Amino acid sequence: MLRVAGALYWFWFHRDDLSEGRAWLESALRRAGDSADPITRARALYGAGRLAHLQGDNDLARPPVVESVALWRASGTSGKQSLAFALVALGRLARDDGDLAFACSLITESLALFKEQDDRWGQAYALDSLALVLRDESDFAEARSLMEASITLWWSWETRGDSPMPCITRGWWGFVRVTT
Repeated sequence: MLRVAGALYWFWFHRDDLSEGRAWLESALRRAGDSADPITRARALYGAGRLAHLQGDNDLARPPVVESVALWRASGTSGKQSLAFALVALGRLARDDGDLAFACSLITESLALFKEQDDRWGQAYALDSLALVLRDESDFAEARSLMEASITLWWSWETRGDSPMPCITRGWWGFVRVTT
C-alpha cells in the first residue's frame, strides 16, 4: 500500500485532492512503519509533507520532509533527483518560517543536483523557489535575474504550451516589480 500511495502523490497533487492524498499517505506510512523499504518510504514521506505544506500545515509538513531528505541522502546516486525535490520542499518550508539563509542553502543545493541530472524542469522549479527567497531578502535584482532564468527554462521545457508555470513565474515577477 505504501508503494502505491507514494506513487500517487503527483496524481493527488495535480487533481488538487490534497486532503485525500494526505490521508492515504499518512495512513500508509503508519501501517508500514519504519521497516518499509527506504526508497518507498522516502517517496511517501515527501508526498505527505508536500501535501501538508500545500494545505498550510507547516508544522506537520516538516518532519516527513526532513526524514525524506535523510533517506534520499542515504540512498546515494540513485536518489539524487528525488533528493533535489525534497530539498526544494524543505527550503520552501524554511522560507515560510523566515529562515531565509537556510532556505537559500537548501534550494541552492537542489539546483546543483538538478543541473547534475540535466533536469531543466527541476532547475526552473529551483530557480523560481530561490528567486522567491531572494525577493524576501529584498535582493530584487538577483531575484529578477533568477526568475527570468526560470521563465526561460520553463518555456524551453514546455513544448505544448499548456503549462501554467511560466505564467505563474511571470505573475510573481510582476508582484516583485510592483513592490519595489
